[in-house]
Parts: sequence; structure tokens; C-alpha cells
Amino acid sequence: MKNNIFIQKKILKFLEKKKKIPTKYKKDIFNFEYLDYGQIDSLEVIDFIIFINKTFKIKITNKDISSKKFRVVGGLIEIINKKIKS
Repeated sequence: MKNNIFIQKKILKFLEKKKKIPTKYKKDIFNFEYLDYGQIDSLEVIDFIIFINKTFKIKITNKDISSKKFRVVGGLIEIINKKIKS
């Protein structure tokens, strides 16, 4: 659980570089669909993946990126957690 909070803080810090996450989404942050909302655009996704790979010392794959889990904060935390533990 402690690891999830660390991962969440790092992800949210990156996502809020350009603009703040609206309060209504912060209440249910695990279900926040940051890509669909436009929190980061298609070009920023590349920077985001590089950030994740470097920060957590993992490798996000094309399979991860194309999964539904990748599109929401909670799912992304799950992907990262799984890779950290592997």
C-alpha cells in the first residue's frame, strides 16, 4: 500500500505539470481517465512513458500502453506495481 501511494504521487505530479487535475476527479483519482480527459496529449505520452521507465526502473511495453488499465490512474499504478515486483 505504501508503494501505491509513492507511485500515485509521482504519477500525479507528472500529470499536473501542464494543468491541475480538476477537483471532481481527485475524489476518485484511481478512476481518472487522464488520456481521455486530455490531461496529457499524444506527444506528452512519450515523455510520460520515459518518465515512468526512469522513475520506477521498469519497461512499459506496447502491450501495457494498449491496455485499458494504462488509461486510468489506478490501472497504471497496478501495471507499475506488478513490474516493480517482477
